[in-house]
Amino acid sequence: MTPRPWAPALAGVAVASLLLGSTGCGKKELTGTAGKDIKILPANTLPRELAGLTVKQENVAKATKQAKHSYVDAVGFYTLRQDKRVQGTVQVSRFNDSARLEDADFKTELVQRTSPGTPVAINVGNTTVQQSTGTKSTVSIWFSKGRMIVLTVLLAYTGSRGLLEQALVELPAT
Repeated sequence: MTPRPWAPALAGVAVASLLLGSTGCGKKELTGTAGKDIKILPANTLPRELAGLTVKQENVAKATKQAKHSYVDAVGFYTLRQDKRVQGTVQVSRFNDSARLEDADFKTELVQRTSPGTPVAINVGNTTVQQSTGTKSTVSIWFSKGRMIVLTVLLAYTGSRGLLEQALVELPAT
């Protein structure tokens, strides 16, 4: 068994949740990005290390190809490792012009679609982060410069608060 058996599957599920273009709060027809046109964000979107964990870019090209019309025009998916063991992931999704990021309902729907449970707003410094807990992980979501950042951390990982704080330094909210 590989040290990260669930990372590629998780990448596919996480990325797929944002590649869907139509939302219930849509008021206009989407002219989104086709899957073949979604770019992969570079490895240096994140530093090589985040709060003591090694950052490794994962291949999500196959997942992006499934999109027909997406609000996302670029995506990156990164695992966070302690030695070879995955402790968490970061997904960075950059939005195209069809996304209505100024619309609170639109952003709320994106967060709800991505969260494993009911998200709760928490304040980390001056940033409001939407956070929810699944059966094995905590998911933290915030928006930054036309992007949505999704940090997923295993519940068993003891440094989750420091990891969230460091991720906010690297990918600050606007």
